[in-house]
Amino acid sequence: MLPFVIKSSTLAPPDWEKRGAPNATFVFDRTVFYVHSSSYGPLQVSYYSKRVHPTNTSFAEALRTIDLRPSRSGFNGGLLSGSAYTTETIHPASATRSSSHTSYLTCAIQNIQLKVYNMALASKILFRGDKETGVTVSTEGTSLYTLTATKEVVLFAGMFHSPQLLMLSGVGPRPLLDSLRIPVISDLPGVGQHLQDPIFISVQSGVKTPSLASELADPNRLGPNLTAYINKKAGPYSSAGGYIAFEKLPAASRAVFSARTRDGSPTLRTPSSWKVVPEVTPGRSVETDEQILDYIQNKAMQMWHASATDAMGNDPANGTVVDWRAKVFGVDGLRVVDASALPFALPGHPQVTIYAFAEEIAALILEDIKQ
Repeated sequence: MLPFVIKSSTLAPPDWEKRGAPNATFVFDRTVFYVHSSSYGPLQVSYYSKRVHPTNTSFAEALRTIDLRPSRSGFNGGLLSGSAYTTETIHPASATRSSSHTSYLTCAIQNIQLKVYNMALASKILFRGDKETGVTVSTEGTSLYTLTATKEVVLFAGMFHSPQLLMLSGVGPRPLLDSLRIPVISDLPGVGQHLQDPIFISVQSGVKTPSLASELADPNRLGPNLTAYINKKAGPYSSAGGYIAFEKLPAASRAVFSARTRDGSPTLRTPSSWKVVPEVTPGRSVETDEQILDYIQNKAMQMWHASATDAMGNDPANGTVVDWRAKVFGVDGLRVVDASALPFALPGHPQVTIYAFAEEIAALILEDIKQ
């Protein structure tokens, strides 16, 4: 999949002057993105922040003290160990988000004959037998019309709406479709099932360094901050990226004990020997295993990176919906190409994988057309 990851994006290197060179402690490996001269795609990826917030610098230094050292290649090279500044999908020239609309769609409209229906919502996929023939579309919830497909229908309505549209069209679990009096085109028990979304837990500590949130919350600074961003693409609103770390927990294995010193009573290096700021959330009231578990169960939040509701696999009897070419089982000419088609939730941010997935399926569609 790596070639499709590279094909989807163009990386803008860090602005060393804005990041405080030559004293910046920033690590950047250009070869992660550029392995050959044609490694340029429509999506703009950058280390945009023209202003590295002091909190990030302090956080990076704190991570070093517990051996979560800066990654030599960042987190885009496949290795997650250590810590690193994050890349963002921000266009370095306009300081605005580079999205599928502003990158792929805008580029496509300019270069190929593409008809785009604005304010349109697909309400049903039409079939003749098991062959799709088109879609029914509504405009602003009122007028209905039909778009006829000559080759394929490619569905990418998202992990909630893609399975919904499949079921409304007769593709899904037979018991559910029968209960709603929807004629069954393909009995696929996995449609809408297996939803997976990573969770996160917040553990917060108080610091003396002013945070980005406190700067943005100051009403007296709102005007100057907006002016700096609009006119110069600078100030707190230009500080979009953060600094993150990954601590891989050791797998279960047999431990090995060996002496590390001739001193029988060494001073232990523990967190208590460092400057540890007080915990604010969840605080001192949560200390025992039972209290920690209760806090996690009641305070965990979803990442809104859900997937797998039209999961990819080999056997629809086991709950999968599409094959490895993203084709829906039991029908002809219909694919699902979005996060719902992923077989499971990803261990990291899903954005780059979704772009690469779409690029790969696009290549397979062209391959099928040629055949």
